[in-house]
Amino acid sequence: MASQKLATDPPFDLVGSSSSGLPLAYFTSDESVISISGNRATIKKAGIVQVTAKQEGDDIFDEATAVSRSLTITKAPQDISFTLASQKLATDPPFDLVGSSSSGLPLTYFTSDESVISISGNSATIKKAGTVQITAKQVGDDIYDEAIPVVQNLEVHKVQQNIVFDLPSKKYGDPDFALDARSDAGISITYSIDNNSAVNLINGNMIRIKSVGNTNITATAESTSIYYEASVTKNLEISAILGIEERALDKSIIYPNPADRVIVIDLAEFTNSTVTISVYDMYGRDRHMITTTATERIPLDISDFQSGIYFVKIIHKNETNILKFIKR
Repeated sequence: MASQKLATDPPFDLVGSSSSGLPLAYFTSDESVISISGNRATIKKAGIVQVTAKQEGDDIFDEATAVSRSLTITKAPQDISFTLASQKLATDPPFDLVGSSSSGLPLTYFTSDESVISISGNSATIKKAGTVQITAKQVGDDIYDEAIPVVQNLEVHKVQQNIVFDLPSKKYGDPDFALDARSDAGISITYSIDNNSAVNLINGNMIRIKSVGNTNITATAESTSIYYEASVTKNLEISAILGIEERALDKSIIYPNPADRVIVIDLAEFTNSTVTISVYDMYGRDRHMITTTATERIPLDISDFQSGIYFVKIIHKNETNILKFIKR
């Protein structure tokens, strides 16, 4: 009998004989390793057993001395087949890890970085961008030896986000307005401007117009563990208020009109309320601005104004009114 077998070897016959010609009986020292039926041995698992041949004799022949042979059953080797796409996007959905062993035993998968990829069973879930190694293992059993692990590298890349950012047309004298850029990734937007002489950025996303001119406004969505940083720059042009119509208040609130040296602004209806009064020319340039508690009449010296059309903007609480006067 061969001294070694593989655990995957098929059943085999035990071959022996006695000098008497009487049949032999075979016995195993460990039925969990090898079972014997007649002279047929079946391997159950890896291990070391003693197989003993006996002949108990009969009326003519005495019992023979038993003969034992050591048999080593070694585990069978196995291989792993495991392939993996080398690249994924951080927004890709969970995906299955597909591999197999030559033994048919199931594989177990492991990740080198749970913060990038988590694994449950054979399902992998992407958490963020990064590089990981995914290892397929098969530890073997009573029949098969542990397989050599197979390692695959996986790069998870960030995704480019897109920003939608539109700016309306604006004129000098328009009220403050909110910027409303949006990232398709849902990441919050921050804003910056490059010309503080035309506008002010207040409260993070509000624009206050200061004068005619233009500025570039940049909307930025910061980088995250999943998305690259994105930014969009738009130009905001503040135009003069040529052709603007007077709004809300009776024109007689400013007199005389036309005027040469002084105009009077009648604020009787705003008495004891805070008002902001701005005067600007046809090109939106500031000529005068005051914030005051309204009295019945406020005189305004316009003697150094050039001849032309001017506008007075009166802000009272949340209401803005614009009136026109002519300097002769």
